[in-house]
Amino acid sequence: MKSHASSNYSDASSTWRASIAKRANVSVDEVSALFARTGIRPSPVPATPSRLNISRIEFIGEKVATKSPARDGKFHFVWEALTPGEWVMMTDGNLKGKSSVIEIVKWLLRGEPPSSLQDDVQSWLRQASMDFCLDEKLFRVEFAGTNDHFEGKLIQNNRATPLVLTEFFSPSAFQETMSSFFMKELDLDIIQAFRENSEKPSTHDWTSLSGVFFIGTDYKALLGDVVMDGLQSRLLGMYLGLPWISTLSIAQAHLKLADREQNKRENQTVEERNRRAGKLNQINKSLEEYRLKLLNTPSDENTRKQHRAATEKLTRISHTIRELDAKHTVLARVRNEACEAFNDDRREQLLLQEGKAAQTIFRALNPEVCPRCDGDIGEERRKREQETHECSVCGEQTTDDNENFEDLRQMVNERVNASQNAYEQSRAAVEGVEIRLGELRAEEDSLNLECDRLGRILSGGFDNYHDLRAEIRILEKEQESLQVTLEGPDQPKNHDFAILKATVEETEKQVAKLKNELLSEVSQEIVRLSREIGMTAITSATLRGNATLAVTKGGQETTYSKLTGGEKLRLKVATVLAMLSVAEKKGVGRYPGLLFIDSPTNNEMIDDDFENLLKGLRATLQVLPHLQVFMASTSSTVLQQWIEPTKLKYARGEEYLW
Repeated sequence: MKSHASSNYSDASSTWRASIAKRANVSVDEVSALFARTGIRPSPVPATPSRLNISRIEFIGEKVATKSPARDGKFHFVWEALTPGEWVMMTDGNLKGKSSVIEIVKWLLRGEPPSSLQDDVQSWLRQASMDFCLDEKLFRVEFAGTNDHFEGKLIQNNRATPLVLTEFFSPSAFQETMSSFFMKELDLDIIQAFRENSEKPSTHDWTSLSGVFFIGTDYKALLGDVVMDGLQSRLLGMYLGLPWISTLSIAQAHLKLADREQNKRENQTVEERNRRAGKLNQINKSLEEYRLKLLNTPSDENTRKQHRAATEKLTRISHTIRELDAKHTVLARVRNEACEAFNDDRREQLLLQEGKAAQTIFRALNPEVCPRCDGDIGEERRKREQETHECSVCGEQTTDDNENFEDLRQMVNERVNASQNAYEQSRAAVEGVEIRLGELRAEEDSLNLECDRLGRILSGGFDNYHDLRAEIRILEKEQESLQVTLEGPDQPKNHDFAILKATVEETEKQVAKLKNELLSEVSQEIVRLSREIGMTAITSATLRGNATLAVTKGGQETTYSKLTGGEKLRLKVATVLAMLSVAEKKGVGRYPGLLFIDSPTNNEMIDDDFENLLKGLRATLQVLPHLQVFMASTSSTVLQQWIEPTKLKYARGEEYLW
């Protein structure tokens, strides 16, 4: 038989799903199917807080290469017998190790070293452990290692034989172990958030959620130390123990993703519609142009006749060109032969003229000595040459060739004239053929262009009558198709988007039932605690659902973000304590009752303000006896007066805490 709580859970879950289905106008099965895909699950039952206290802190290591060699060496820090209440680490100066203790505890709780832990401190550490109590169950977490080797355990100690829950052998496995453990034990849910440029929701697990337990020196966030992804409002709802808050977180993240996808699809639809409209407009213009052209375009029969006539003429001209090319070859050969004959005759003519000139010159000579031996010719030989025509040098008979020369010259001149005439005639014949060939080839080129133009009209273009009609028919079909799609209904909304939107709306309605009441009570408690810890100028405060805090201070309305560092610190403390007080009174919430405050006096807080802060903490501890507060501070007479020596770790003078 189901328990009453289980029955209420089932009823609330069923009612919630049915309301979502009604809002989205879908079936409950469709809603359930989407939830199965996205991991959305109902969380209608308010959370009840667990109690977390630290009972022992220990770490061991060796300091090396410090600025002061006297500091180098092994260290062993132990702080035990810790109970609920206030615990203080105090030093007479800064950089004495008090903040590092908080950072190491944060490392043990989270399973990963915080970014604020100094690199040298982290390198010095060899092993660390922490005992803690969670709802009366005792646990120990421990790790040991260096960069080369790392190992650790999570152990449950409230039994005769300790039970090793998990062993881990890497820093990443350590982080996964602690996150999984505390998320389950404290009934926390991973917070999903949407980032504009991300395809998937970003997630915040134990590392981010545990930030509420630590108040450091950066006060930009009212709760914890992360201000992105709307984490503040979700931390507020989660630690107040609001029902449905984890459901709302996951649903909102998926809704933002779905909204972006929906917008993307809608933008694509608009772009596609615009593209189609532009194409339709172009088709309309083309149709108008082609229809007008069709009216002015005759049938292509005349074009076919022109094409045939041009083709026939081109064939005739090409045939004539081939014949003339052959004739040109013959005539060119004849011209070349005539040129060679003319050149030969001219050379012979020149040689004849040159020989005659040389003979005349040599016969005019009257040598007195032999041109070979320089012997004297003598008067007798010269006289005999004149009488008998015997050469005075060689004795040969000399004759007068003038009559023979004239006959020869006339014959040669006649031959030159004949060969020149033959050459001129053959050259003229070749030039005539070349001129005609040029004319015919120009006409051939023109006819080729005309045949190509007419051929394109007949076979490939849109200027002819039949092709224009065919193209118009094609464009008319495209026009009709585009008009149908443009006049059709818009793309239907995505079902997932509609279901997620309905889920967020319905879940916000469920959250609002208790949220406004709790926020009002927490706001009133913030005012009371603020005044109790010395901020008497604050007369009102309004904690909003997005984790912003509006206050009235000295009669002026302002906000948390505009206050001084010391005021922010005290309001952060007051907000956490107010949440704890209201949750305790209502019996709801997830805040486990653990708080760390680091260096409160660093914010120019005067002793009176610091004393008031301590008074307020002590008053709250009387109302919430399970609360455990750790504070790290430089030495203060106020602290020494207020804190029991047994609850104080004090490094005096030049000493270090470890």
